[in-house]
Amino acid sequence: MTTLIRTENLTKKYSAGNRFFCSKTAFTAVNNVSLEIREGESLGLIGESGCGKSTFGRAVCGLEKITEGKLFLGETDVTNLSKGEFRPYRKNIQMVFQNNLSAFNPKYTMYQSIEEVLKNFEELSKSDTDARIKAIFRSVGLDEKLLYRYPHQMSGGERQRANIARAIVLNPKVVICDEAVASLDYALRKSILKLLNDISGQYGVTYLFITHDLSTIRYVCSKIAVMYLGEVVEIMDVENMEQTMLHPYTKALFQSVLITDPVKRGTICRDKIGELEYLPKVETGCVFYNRCKYCTDRCQRDPPQLQQAEKGHMVACHNIEAFNVCTLRK
Repeated sequence: MTTLIRTENLTKKYSAGNRFFCSKTAFTAVNNVSLEIREGESLGLIGESGCGKSTFGRAVCGLEKITEGKLFLGETDVTNLSKGEFRPYRKNIQMVFQNNLSAFNPKYTMYQSIEEVLKNFEELSKSDTDARIKAIFRSVGLDEKLLYRYPHQMSGGERQRANIARAIVLNPKVVICDEAVASLDYALRKSILKLLNDISGQYGVTYLFITHDLSTIRYVCSKIAVMYLGEVVEIMDVENMEQTMLHPYTKALFQSVLITDPVKRGTICRDKIGELEYLPKVETGCVFYNRCKYCTDRCQRDPPQLQQAEKGHMVACHNIEAFNVCTLRK
């Protein structure tokens, strides 16, 4: 399977300054993340809000400059490329943004927004451009009449479909979906997830699907990476993930998913973890140790590295056997 994107110890830091004393401190949003996205193997990146998922996605598509580490697109190291040098690669990595209203220029119609993308990356005649735009709009289930509307004149579901249309009009290899269904109601969410799945089959698109909701992962992705405070703590296949997940944070995320069946709900062993906003910042050791009931002295001292639990399953934890006693679902 061809590797489309690979990161090696990717780190992104921001400077947080004090305007009164002119002092600056570095805030690490993404820390030493090594991931691989292969053709036809969509990856779900999941974690709480503010854990660094979106920053990682923006770094991968060239919207954020990497502080440390490396980024490879195919076999090419693009880490230190300028914006101009990175531009040819951008065609193959497009992004579906979370806020589908602010994602569009309010002065442009849908047609103009998609046309702008084609003008930036391809040299097409007016008739070919027109045909491409109308075809891509139909492929996402939208009437051609909506092409001549402005963003505020469309519903949230229609805008999100148009958002997806703009992302795939260049036939990219990878589409990064940043909380693409988070702001939609259940019915719209289900239809958009089905659309993404259909597009993957029709156009051969591979996704980096960023979300905080585990229940949406299985519709689009074949692998999942769990992120906590900027670090990846577990990587595994989506198939049978309920039975194979090991990290206590992954289990806590899964337990937070609403289960309507009272029988299944009763089989879950709930692990209580501390609230993030009331806990002190972790300076050394495992980033999760101050919320983990399986924490040991080693966890506070030594940061765990991703280790193979089984083929295709990596976990960053010192105490895998200790916390595996809690069966989540039977």
